[in-house]
Amino acid sequence: MKESLFFLVIFIVISCDFKKDNKVFENDKLKTEIKINKDTIISKEKIELEYNFKPQIDDYLVVDHLNCQIINNKSLVFISPTEKQIAEMKKENVDDFYTIADDMNYYFSQHIEFADSLKVNIINNSKRKLEFITDDNDSYVVDLDRNDKGKLSEWTMIGFNPEKKPIFIDILEPDFSHMIEYFKEIEFFDTNVIDNLLIDFIYKNDKQDDFRLALKLREKYKFEIFELLEKSTTDIIFSNLENTRLLMNDSIAKKHLNTNGTEKLIVFNKNQEVIDTIQRNQFEYYQGMIDSYFVATYNLEKKEYSDRYTIISLNDEHRIEINKGKRIRNYQEGLSKKLLASLSFNTDYLYPSFYFMNKKDTIKIISFADYKKGGEKLYLFQNSILRDSLINSFVIRHITPVPIETNDEYIFISSVGIPETDALWDILTGIDKEKIKFSFYETNRLNKKDTLDKRKK
Repeated sequence: MKESLFFLVIFIVISCDFKKDNKVFENDKLKTEIKINKDTIISKEKIELEYNFKPQIDDYLVVDHLNCQIINNKSLVFISPTEKQIAEMKKENVDDFYTIADDMNYYFSQHIEFADSLKVNIINNSKRKLEFITDDNDSYVVDLDRNDKGKLSEWTMIGFNPEKKPIFIDILEPDFSHMIEYFKEIEFFDTNVIDNLLIDFIYKNDKQDDFRLALKLREKYKFEIFELLEKSTTDIIFSNLENTRLLMNDSIAKKHLNTNGTEKLIVFNKNQEVIDTIQRNQFEYYQGMIDSYFVATYNLEKKEYSDRYTIISLNDEHRIEINKGKRIRNYQEGLSKKLLASLSFNTDYLYPSFYFMNKKDTIKIISFADYKKGGEKLYLFQNSILRDSLINSFVIRHITPVPIETNDEYIFISSVGIPETDALWDILTGIDKEKIKFSFYETNRLNKKDTLDKRKK
């Protein structure tokens, strides 16, 4: 494959009458002899004048998937000129063409050595449309001949990490530190090292500009503690016919409410991009017409016209690797019913179903009611194989990916509820990468002590 990559360029170079020096490159079982004319290498400045365009991958994406070269592994793709482009360049200036081809051959050889050090595959393009498929089964089709945003140079490189979107790489002046960051294996933190990491939503306060984070009690519910917290309120901050906000005593709130990790938060938008870092203002008691709860409040300067944002507690002691979580899709109702029927499950009512891709596997999350056997059921499938189930519990109304994973689990926030009641809440959810099992973290903190286990025994 690598020999075919350089066959055209090497053939052009060795067909010239220039005096050559030899350079030998070894790569695993392949040894390729690349001839470099160091005396006639054109200056970088001259090449940059002709190849100084900096393309962006989004400008070359198309929706047409026909006649594409499929790339689905970690790769560095070398783009070489077509026969038509070679003829046009020779017609313009044959000497310059051979010199530039010689130089590009040299630069490509340097990139091969670097790619090998990162254990990245080397691929030569065989078609003018390349389809890059990620681990989440997302597709990016790059049309090398699209030129409405600028014509690509005849020699081009594209990097692809299946966990990310493909990128163009500068042949002449590559940013190697960026390439290392782009191609490296994602390292997820160990929950034994970073304990009690808070992952949750903040919601916009009704008819106000600030946001609130719901807090849970440190211990099991007792009326006496709830009454004490309620009586610790002082000033009325806001009040209307629908709700009242009351300021709470800081020391009492910290003693009885789980406030760990609420002082500083990282805020993410719906695209899982960091938009702000915020600090806690105060503790309040929020009295609504339907719900009443204790909250911490925050001001968000860089809000994007949303009433809800994902947050992760800011940990100053440990570096947290931020990466986009699995893309969640809605699973078709008809397919859910067909799968359940094939397993002889009675389905009186089907709630929204979801799925995400785990490499080549489809992980499906299906909630439904079975009134004959009683209660709601939450099932987790790997392809069509049932891997986990919870019964007589809650149902999942919506799932939101979060930009973090552990070594063992994919992490989500599930918006759950109990049917035919007003009980709705958000719960941190993990799905084991190998065992395909649920974990539900009651305090929305990554702490195995707080997992809720209602599996069918």
